[in-house]
Amino acid sequence: MAKATYDFGVEAFKTGMYLDAMAAFREVIHSYPNSAYAPGARVWLDATKRALNRNTVKVASPNKEKPSPLRTIVGVGATILLLAFLF
Repeated sequence: MAKATYDFGVEAFKTGMYLDAMAAFREVIHSYPNSAYAPGARVWLDATKRALNRNTVKVASPNKEKPSPLRTIVGVGATILLLAFLF
């Protein structure tokens, strides 16, 4: 049963069904903690969380403009000054 749930999770991940994949990997980890599939399920669960996070950011700001190079340089400079001041 652990193998079938694990395989389902992998296929769900590959097709972008991240919530289903997450549920499957959690099922393997919690219901079959001593199975040979549990360590792999933990790795896939982490990958699924990262994929969800990337997709959430993309959906949340699809038209977000990139900062200008000057703005980036000023931001980096301000960060360096702040760190120099703190230390």
